[in-house]
Parts: sequence; structure tokens; C-alpha cells
Amino acid sequence: MMSISQLLGCISKQLDGQYVAQYKQLTLRSVFQPIYQKDLSIIGLEALVRISNQDGLMIRPDQFFHSTSIPSEDQ
Repeated sequence: MMSISQLLGCISKQLDGQYVAQYKQLTLRSVFQPIYQKDLSIIGLEALVRISNQDGLMIRPDQFFHSTSIPSEDQ
């Protein structure tokens, strides 16, 4: 388990406002998806994370959290 200070040391904010974290061989990137009302006005944002491996290949969340090759403490 990581401490809060260790966690914050892994996260950086990019010039475009995106947050990026490095954890072992993984890169985690923030993605903000708008939530719309029926009239198409934005009423909020859903915060998501995208995970990629050291080769830059995306890892789907369902594959990440159900993988037998990724230790449970890293999930």
C-alpha cells in the first residue's frame, strides 16, 4: 500500500489539464466525459481513467481488474 505522499509524487498535471500518473510499468491518464441534459447542455463531468502499459497499449478496465497476471494489490 502506498502512502498519500508517495501517490502524489507519481502524479503530474499536464499543460492541457490532464493528470498523468506512473505506477510501475503502467501509465494512468485522466479523461473527463461530459454529462448532458436533454437539451444538450452540460451539467457535469464524469472522471475516468485510461490505463496503458509500457508499450503504450491501452488496457481495458475490465481486463485490468480481472487479470491474473496483475497482482491484486496493484489492481
